Amino acid sequence: MTAKYKQMTFDNSGIFVEKFKRDGLTVSSEEAFSGNSDHALDCYELTLILKGRGDYTRGAVTAPLISGSLILCPPNESRTYHYYQDWSVCRCFFRPYVLRKSPESTLCDIRFFEGDTAATFKRQLDDIRLSRQDTPRDPAAMEQKDNVDDQPLGVFHLSPSQTESIHSICDRMLKEQESRHYGYEDMKVYLLEELFMTLKRIQIQQYDLFYSPSTWKQDLVDSVNDLIDKDITNVDFDALALKSKITSSYFRMIFKNMTGVSPHAYLNNARILRSLELLQTTSLPISAIASSVGIYDP
Repeated sequence: MTAKYKQMTFDNSGIFVEKFKRDGLTVSSEEAFSGNSDHALDCYELTLILKGRGDYTRGAVTAPLISGSLILCPPNESRTYHYYQDWSVCRCFFRPYVLRKSPESTLCDIRFFEGDTAATFKRQLDDIRLSRQDTPRDPAAMEQKDNVDDQPLGVFHLSPSQTESIHSICDRMLKEQESRHYGYEDMKVYLLEELFMTLKRIQIQQYDLFYSPSTWKQDLVDSVNDLIDKDITNVDFDALALKSKITSSYFRMIFKNMTGVSPHAYLNNARILRSLELLQTTSLPISAIASSVGIYDP
């Protein structure tokens, strides 16, 4: 069974909004939206998944869609959606001239990572997957130009509260479109500007959240510094890992990702710096200084 795509009717705002749902129906955009496999429009298409799941294909890449997925596709780009049973979506189509700044300019870092940064991003994603304990914060997935984690450009995922914020703006645009009250076309444009400004804020929050160290990880590094300050001669990393309820190997990986060096290399550097400080500020013999910082002559 397929659903028929309703022809868009743009008013002078250059914006068309629709919201629809299907229960117990699986439908592909090849049949439901375009009538053929080449689903390419001469306008921007913003799609918000409110309920259900599906797939989105753009170019050679296919990404899964879930509730909270947001897809922005530019004009004249071929794409295909496939929705599974019990789904609900909200879509906003708009002409390229509508916004004062293009969506690509507003969301200028939607292609977040390239080169070495992409490798760092992939490594951090692997870190997140390694342990279920690593869930104090779960930043939404971000995509980048080189398709890290096989995400096509223009797809990102929102939290429930972020989804509700975008959905609310779309609802207001739809009400203006249906009511056709005085100034409704201008209101739709203002609301679309608000929607993209909200998306930009969400994007910045996701970016900052991803790059800011997780609180518990930073606390883990700080606890090492506390141990070094308390007794640099007796720092037990295995005991610290056990206390933190993680394995020693996972502790070492987290520490290296946070500081760039292994725990033991970090400790040795701290001991060398402490030794140099004592050499400059005290008259202790070298053997005593070495002993005081935990460097013993074998």
